[in-house]
Amino acid sequence: MAEQPSNPFTAPPGNPDRVPDMSQEMDSPGRSLPPAIPVLIAAVVIGGLLYWNAHTHRSNTPASGRISKLAVVEQQTGDRVLVLAELQVQNRTDRPIYVHSLQAKLVTD
Repeated sequence: MAEQPSNPFTAPPGNPDRVPDMSQEMDSPGRSLPPAIPVLIAAVVIGGLLYWNAHTHRSNTPASGRISKLAVVEQQTGDRVLVLAELQVQNRTDRPIYVHSLQAKLVTD
């Protein structure tokens, strides 16, 4: 005859009369909390790493600029205006900066 499989829910062998004393684990904070000095050192180290990471990986503005001159000329037909603008752009990085497009909006009252 084939053997019947053993019950997988049987209790592991051990001392059934032993009852754990939970008061030993919860009687004082010295047993449940880690020592204060290593925790403070770890907090300072983690804070220093976060500070270093924030300052070395922050984004910076690659360029800044301003409008230095602006000239407006009305065309002879009277329905058009020619606007000339001189821009000064300062590159703050080592890489070249490319201007892809410029847009302007004229508001008249």
